[in-house]
Amino acid sequence: EKQREGIHISFVMIFLIIAFMLLLAAAWLGMTFANQMVRPLTDLIAASERIRQGDLAVRVDKEHSADELGLLGRAFNRMAEQLETQRNELIEANRFTETVLDGVSAGVIGLDKDGNIHLPNRFSGLFLRTEVEDLIGKALKDIVPELENLFLQAQNIPKRTAQDEVRLLRDGQVRIINASITAEWVDEDLLGYVLTF
Repeated sequence: EKQREGIHISFVMIFLIIAFMLLLAAAWLGMTFANQMVRPLTDLIAASERIRQGDLAVRVDKEHSADELGLLGRAFNRMAEQLETQRNELIEANRFTETVLDGVSAGVIGLDKDGNIHLPNRFSGLFLRTEVEDLIGKALKDIVPELENLFLQAQNIPKRTAQDEVRLLRDGQVRIINASITAEWVDEDLLGYVLTF
């Protein structure tokens, strides 16, 4: 009877140890399986964050399975590649535009929809006696307040060129310029304005 109770307790202990070990093994297998399932998604999230920060060269691992996650990864890589190509083409087009504008002997300033300067040429900087880099991002009305009415006129009638003769007072000298502001459109979307003087 005494031996039987000891054996019974031993069996219960062995059973509990085996059950605990099986539970640990199941938890370990579950965690491993979950990590394998989640890893492609975490890679995709990290890559998306890097693209948001401007790193368009990032790609996700294509070696994931041929299931939906693999398809999503390949689609993401194609999207990132296309974005990088388009950005490079835009940079090249912008350089070409800057080169062309530098060769123009008139003031040309690219404005966004709100009248902020984003692409001034060298002559406009010389005329306004300001470095071109200092003009970028500034509001036209802050740099040349005399042109604010002309810009408002261009905004009110965006399908037509607004022109006027404007008097500028700089360093005690009055300069009269012929200025025009034209809206730039792509299809039916307003991109911005071009000021020439």
